Amino acid sequence: MAKVADSALSIIAETSSRPAVSIACRALLWRLATHPHQLHDGQVYVELSIGYLQRLAEVSYGSANSAWHITSSRLPWHPIHRNKIERLGFMPRQIRKGGKWGQHLLFEEGVHQQLQEFAEWMIVNGLWYPPSPDISEVDWTPLRVVRGRNRLVAHCPWHEDNTPSMLININQDDPRTGYGVCMACHVGAKRLSAFIRLSHDGVSWEARLSRAAKSAAENLQPVNSYSPIDGIHNQGALGKVGSPGRVVLGRLSPAGLVGDYAKGGLLETLKWADRCGEAAERRAYSASAYYATGWHDNTPTTFLPDRLVSVSEMRASSWRSFQRGQREVFVPSRFKATRQRWVLMDLDNLDRTPIMYGKRKFISWVAAVAERDNKLSGKFASVRTSPNGIQIWYELANPKDPEPFFRSWRTRKWLNDLGKGSLDYLGEMGCTGGIVDQSAFAGGRFGRRPGWRLLDWGEPYRVSLIGSSTP
Repeated sequence: MAKVADSALSIIAETSSRPAVSIACRALLWRLATHPHQLHDGQVYVELSIGYLQRLAEVSYGSANSAWHITSSRLPWHPIHRNKIERLGFMPRQIRKGGKWGQHLLFEEGVHQQLQEFAEWMIVNGLWYPPSPDISEVDWTPLRVVRGRNRLVAHCPWHEDNTPSMLININQDDPRTGYGVCMACHVGAKRLSAFIRLSHDGVSWEARLSRAAKSAAENLQPVNSYSPIDGIHNQGALGKVGSPGRVVLGRLSPAGLVGDYAKGGLLETLKWADRCGEAAERRAYSASAYYATGWHDNTPTTFLPDRLVSVSEMRASSWRSFQRGQREVFVPSRFKATRQRWVLMDLDNLDRTPIMYGKRKFISWVAAVAERDNKLSGKFASVRTSPNGIQIWYELANPKDPEPFFRSWRTRKWLNDLGKGSLDYLGEMGCTGGIVDQSAFAGGRFGRRPGWRLLDWGEPYRVSLIGSSTP
């Protein structure tokens, strides 16, 4: 048993830092030894598939695929083509019309006997527990599967999913089974994956969480939507199922809003965007020239999209796909606000000439407001959006659920008073006019991030960061 045992133990040791792959490797080692097989002329024939291993080990298809290739590189088995099975003296499994075989594997008789001994050793030492007869009937959840534009999608049963956000993949070797990946839920740094299968009625579908996702889901806590968000929505628990997502970077063009997740928080994103290079400047002036000559449809954003950043932390609620070469790529098409950490004061129609000479004084006043108000954390940022517009960002002391937070009349009055206070101070500095855009007082809104843009009349203008607190 020494040779096979050494190879098998090296497989288990190599995958110890990848729990799902390690489970799949041990399941494969056990099943190769116990699966129905045929013996002829000193050789053992076994038929297995990666899809079968996925269901046995209760891991994602990717983990099962990794385990299969790791094991095949260490164990002395020989894959053979189906046409050679009968010539070698074996009888292939009879399948139904439309069904598919798994992979056909050939072992030396001595190697297979050593595998059987190692499988018994794993069970004795607690490295593998053979599945009970009724394990396949535990924890299955009804899954609503629909036909999308290009593929099957489903409403994820582990979060409030009004539009289908789970992508469905059917196993090629067994069309009654497959797996789903939710583009909105996360487990650690990865997306939530689940096994799916046809129900006993042969029409509806069921889903069950993988081992890693199941352990994370058991720790979920209910969220009180009328109090500051905690539990699965706080910064320390972003890896759990149903995490709220992140700040979204938006680009507004004639094709609509295109969004993607920012790598950092809002303050880091604004400072990163403020470092706009010469390439963006050249693009801005080229866009201005195209606009001025009227070569296209007089839409400045055709050449230079407006660059935005979300006030709320959001996650994708629906997705659209497009082809990139041979791959199908999915990008978010709509977002849902899940947590409010910042509020935005959008001040328009200002005479901003005095601001150019009083930036430090203005930033000192904004910092004092952020420190004085007990509803704010003390962090802030201010962005110059146009020759007559300013946006002021304040971080909340306690993150909120966006919908009930903005629905409260007390919240709206407080925000309106903050905006009017800003206008009053700007008036003392010599600015005239100005209005508070109250449409910013809602979840899922966007503010401008630093960078070049085109004004309504086609002139390029650089949105810039006036000042901010330290991150």
